Amino acid sequence: MEPLPGFNASSTTGINDLGEVVGESSIQNQYPDRPVATVWRDGRPAGFAAGLSPSTAAAINRHGQVVGTLLSPPRSTSRTFRVLSRGRPPALLPGRNSWGTAINDVGTIVGHVRDMFRTRAYVHQDGRMTLLDVPGDYVASKGLNNAGVVVGVSVWDGGHNGWIFDHDVLTELPISTDAVAINSSGVVLVSRWGRENTDASLYINGRLETLPSPAGADECQAMALNDRNVAVGICHRMDGSPVVVRWSDGDVVDLSNLISDGSGDGWFLTAVSGINGAGQIAGWGWITDPQGEYVRRAFLLSPVP
Repeated sequence: MEPLPGFNASSTTGINDLGEVVGESSIQNQYPDRPVATVWRDGRPAGFAAGLSPSTAAAINRHGQVVGTLLSPPRSTSRTFRVLSRGRPPALLPGRNSWGTAINDVGTIVGHVRDMFRTRAYVHQDGRMTLLDVPGDYVASKGLNNAGVVVGVSVWDGGHNGWIFDHDVLTELPISTDAVAINSSGVVLVSRWGRENTDASLYINGRLETLPSPAGADECQAMALNDRNVAVGICHRMDGSPVVVRWSDGDVVDLSNLISDGSGDGWFLTAVSGINGAGQIAGWGWITDPQGEYVRRAFLLSPVP
């Protein structure tokens, strides 16, 4: 998917069930980088407002409401922004040094905010920001479902672990985990760091179920989950090269091997950020542009009927 006019690179962060994708447009190799929050509808990019730079959009719900982060140069402060409906300008949430990471279909936003001493996870609902009572020096929300159950990661001196926050009830996952997403059934997608490798897992009914690695690769990192328990993530081969994968019904597939119509010619898929209920997958990779430059571009993979 093309970036906004005036930019030559793009990447994604999320997708909703209508196939609308969010992320950012940027100028490759520019320093300092000044990305601009971007939404793609029907594959066409659109910005949110003049002056919303540098910024990135993090998530979009089925109503087209967007949450993201506005960064103040040189990225010394940040503010969470939200877009309440398609075509509306963004509005800043209260509180400096905050990051917005997810929004559900009810309009509840989660993220994290930093004060002088620590970073804490928050929930923003009905115009009010509430800090979550989760222990740790750095506590970040990663996702939430429509029931308002929040997942994230807590980092402290010497370790980290994922957690689930269900209306004031905290469940801490094992050490060396990171809870990245939760679906409508309460299934949690987890990245788990071991002594020798990293794997992706599903946390179901109090148990971690490890997802398989593709042949010739390991070091898998979980990225996104839909309501059908289909997950996507990134694994790495022994030489360090990435493999973008999908997990479904206990099987794992290399997404590059699923592109059969020639539309993937010339692409090197390197990252994935979201999957919706229809199985559409958003991510980014590298391709040669018309000027002959190797550039980072967002992509949307849609299942063939």
